[in-house]
Amino acid sequence: MMMVYRLVNLNKDLVRVQGREGITPLHFASQIGDVDLLIRFLIWCPESIEYLTVRRETALHIAIKYKQYEALEVLVGWFKVNDQRDAKKLEKDILNQKDEAGNTILHIAALSSEPQALKLLVKSHLNKKKLLVKTMINLNEKNLDNKTSLDIATTPEIKSILFSVGAKPSLEVIVGPTLARVLIRIVHESIINPRSICGDITEKERSTWLIVATLIATAMYASMLSPLGGVYQISAIAYGIMGMTYFDVCKLLQWDHNVENLSRW
Repeated sequence: MMMVYRLVNLNKDLVRVQGREGITPLHFASQIGDVDLLIRFLIWCPESIEYLTVRRETALHIAIKYKQYEALEVLVGWFKVNDQRDAKKLEKDILNQKDEAGNTILHIAALSSEPQALKLLVKSHLNKKKLLVKTMINLNEKNLDNKTSLDIATTPEIKSILFSVGAKPSLEVIVGPTLARVLIRIVHESIINPRSICGDITEKERSTWLIVATLIATAMYASMLSPLGGVYQISAIAYGIMGMTYFDVCKLLQWDHNVENLSRW
């Protein structure tokens, strides 16, 4: 280990060098549970926490997977003392990062028969002002099988912990209709009754919808010509817009998004 210390001390960027399967030294330290090494790596190269393996796993995914609970505690605790720019956004992004199966660290913890990891992730903590702060993990995120962590919980104890902090089964998680679906309905409605769309929104709003619709149409067409990973790649912004919900757009444009308005579409 002394050799590792010396090498990394000479070049801090070595902490984020990815080897086989995208594994970095930070990932490896997390896997073997070397807490001292983990702390040093985070101090020397804070950016290393953002690196993913080829399976899109974070160091936290790995710690839970290999039951390295002390390492997990260090990783989660590091976010609380990290005072870098955009630290809160980074914390939220990493804690909710999905692996190749769409599983967040909460999903991985729920799959375990041991509750230690889950308890670490969902427990509240005191911030600098001594106020109780809840976890930044999305308790009801779904994986690629459309399952929340509560859906895949393996033991009654795990289910009890998740239920106690507000986790829900997938059937109870309400997601707004995608923007693409709403736009299809708007186009259909405008063909049948053009005045219905022209009379309900302002000129500025109508122009915005047209821009968004164009981006979606472009993304859909491009995805047919070149799937993700192909030679010609469509803008990530367009793909992101395709996945936005009606509520996301209303919030972005500061529109009223009550149930009555939504029911029109």
